[in-house]
This record gives sequence, C-alpha cells and structure tokens, in this order.
Amino acid sequence: MSSNITKDQQRAELLANQKAIKLTHQDEFRAIQFRRIFFMACTCLLAPVLSDFLKAKRKLWINNHKLDTDFLLNIMIEEFGKNPYFFPIYMENTESILKAALLGRTAVSHGFLPMILQEGQSFLSSWITLCHLVDHAEEAGKLQKIFNHLFSGIPDPSGKREDHYTIPEFVELSSTPRVMSFTEFEKSLLVQVYMMKADAEIFGPALRHYLVNEPDGDKYRNSVMDTQSYLMDLIERCIRRAWWPEKTRTLKCLYHAKDTRNLLFHAEIIPLLDRHENLFESWIAVCDLDILKLFEGSARILQTKRQLATLVLWTISIWIYNFERFGYCLL
Repeated sequence: MSSNITKDQQRAELLANQKAIKLTHQDEFRAIQFRRIFFMACTCLLAPVLSDFLKAKRKLWINNHKLDTDFLLNIMIEEFGKNPYFFPIYMENTESILKAALLGRTAVSHGFLPMILQEGQSFLSSWITLCHLVDHAEEAGKLQKIFNHLFSGIPDPSGKREDHYTIPEFVELSSTPRVMSFTEFEKSLLVQVYMMKADAEIFGPALRHYLVNEPDGDKYRNSVMDTQSYLMDLIERCIRRAWWPEKTRTLKCLYHAKDTRNLLFHAEIIPLLDRHENLFESWIAVCDLDILKLFEGSARILQTKRQLATLVLWTISIWIYNFERFGYCLL
C-alpha cells in the first residue's frame, strides 16, 4: 500500500482486498477458531504488557483501564517514530514488527478471516517479538507455546499449569477507585471470552446470513466476518428505507449493538464487566427484530449468556483449565 494515503484509505483498501476472497466452509471455520485464540492472546497476554510498559514510560494515563491493543500499538508506533531507542531492546526491524502486530490486531477485530489464515503465523510472531522488545520474556514464552501448539502441533513439554493471562498494574488484591480486584479482572476476561464467542461464531454469521439473502447479497458472499460493517450497513438501510417496521426502535437496537461490539474490541473492560448482561441483550434484540428474524442466533446468544452467568459463579481456574486441556479452543 502507498504510504501517501490516509489510514482510513488504507483500511478501505485492505477491506476491499479481503472481500475479494471466499474461503471454503472448512477453512472459514478454522479461521474463526484462530481468530478467537488470537483475540485472547491479545487481550490476556499482549495488551497488559504493552499497557504497563507505556505507563512506566509515562506515555499513558496512569488511571487508564482500557487494554485496547490498537490504541497501545499506535502510541508505540508514534513514539518509536520520534525516538528509535524508545524500547529497551534495539532491533533494526522494530517498525516492521509494530506494523505487523497492528495489522494482526486489525485482522482479528474486523474478522479478516483470509488474512488470519494466510498471515496468522506472522501476526503471532510479531506479538512474541514485541514482548521481547518491552523486556517481558515470560509473556513471550506463553505466546510461543500458543504458536507451537497452533502451527507445529507441539504440546507444552513441561506439563506445568500456569495462568494464561497477565495481570496489569491496575489490578490488585482488593479494588479501590483506581484499581480492579483480581476477581473483577478475571471475571472481565471471562466476559470477553464469551462475548467474543458470541460475536465470532453466532452474531456475525447470523447477520451475514440475512445480508446475503438481500437483493444485493452477492457483495456479502466473502470471508470478511466484520460485525461492525454489517451493523453499519443495516443502520444505513434502515435510514434509507421508509418502510422498515418500527424504524426508531430498530435504529436504537442497531446502534446499541454496534456500541457493544466496539466496547468488546476496544477492551473497555470496566463497562464490559459492569454491563455485560445488557450488552448481550443488545445482540439478542437485533436478532429478534421483525425485519431480521434471526431467531436461531438469538437463542444461541442467550445460551452463551447463560453459560457465562453460570461460570462467573465458579472460580476463574475453570476456564484456565479448559484453555489448557482443550488445546487453546477457548471453551
């Protein structure tokens, strides 16, 4: 891509290229599973490390509780552009590593399934190297185990149980106005696991199913599974079409669902924790709209919400156990 075009133009060009590719059903299913694993690698391991590093460098507000990898990587790219010795370890290809890491995050958040299959190894490698750049070898090792398992079929030879997440500096034993408790943080991870499951496996595919059956549905017959773009297109259709039933309520539901999606992929962990039941309901409400009638999707999202509610009553070690036992399939 040309370096003279804007970030929005780059994103549009990237999206157009990805929409030209249609994976087989089997490859699409595999890419969706990779997407979920990469999402949790970003959320549980990479983002806390980047956040702590930037706070230590005084490049991030100390009270920031967002673990948005996109936001954090863009700060790093900007700071590295000003100072090539911004990181404690110098590498000649640092800029390429940062850009690959950011592209990986974009592919995961916007459901670029072809790119996830084609470049998944590169993305995960860049995240591993980035952990080394900020001098966090332990997290790099955890990401390397995921890499080995996914791409080489190599299990962890040590057989040791360990936490597959990193505790950021704003998490302590008990909560205060500035920090979260361990329990709150662990529950927020569970919320993100299950919301990602609902988005990637249920809500996104359900919206695409509706859109491909519209008169202009051919343009959705691709392997970009981006809930955000689906919802934006539905909002535009609702605004344009005077005959859509309960137009005001429909628009409200669609906007609420889009806001929920953005909270998830920008890792707004406090509202996700505090409002997750209502956020799940926003996706259920869209599926239940008279114009969409995606009732199977609605039922499955409700089931996922109930599974989360049950698990939150248990200990977080349950999902860590599943994360290890089932080969990073994430519940």
